Amino acid sequence: MGMDYKNPDYPAILKHRQLLLRRLRSPEGADRLPGLRAFYKANPIQFVSDWGVTIEPRNIPLGLPAVIPFVPFGRQIEWLEWILECWRNNEGGLTEKTRDMGCSVSAMSLYGALGLFNDGFIGGVGSRKEMLVDRLGDPSTLFYKLRLFLEHVPREFRGGWNADDKKCNTYMNISIPQTGAVFIGEAGDNIGRGGRTSMYLTDEDAFMRNQMM
Repeated sequence: MGMDYKNPDYPAILKHRQLLLRRLRSPEGADRLPGLRAFYKANPIQFVSDWGVTIEPRNIPLGLPAVIPFVPFGRQIEWLEWILECWRNNEGGLTEKTRDMGCSVSAMSLYGALGLFNDGFIGGVGSRKEMLVDRLGDPSTLFYKLRLFLEHVPREFRGGWNADDKKCNTYMNISIPQTGAVFIGEAGDNIGRGGRTSMYLTDEDAFMRNQMM
């Protein structure tokens, strides 16, 4: 659905999502589910737009909720399309950006969508310090954003993932039971030294030591 990003109508977005959810859980919903899974596998950015969330603590003094729908805007969609193009063509890429552009939440949401609909997807996540990838209860970390996304997608698409299940959610490791997808966090000079991955995303490359090795 359309969205005024300067004055977002979150209740309208949530109402639209509730309508989608009611259709999904209607008596006919079970018959539609395989087709929806196939559609979202082919269109992961649409899945992010339909179900993604983000956290904005600056909303609290305004009387707005901290956890809000995440609907990528045009430039974010172009960036995610570029990531998918690089992935499908087996190419690397570099993004130069300013702060507060939503690249982290965009990337982690896309990662989540790919893991939910692609069997055996292995996603690597790297940064200069482990605390930037994963730290318990820290909303600024990459894995927090990934877990937040997974927690808020409908259970019908969650692939058996459960935030409280240690088999699919541990430090620097997230796995989707039904697809066998795994997200692996790494940091410092250990980035990329593990096993093979389907896609590897690194954050703050300019501040990494030995990034050209």
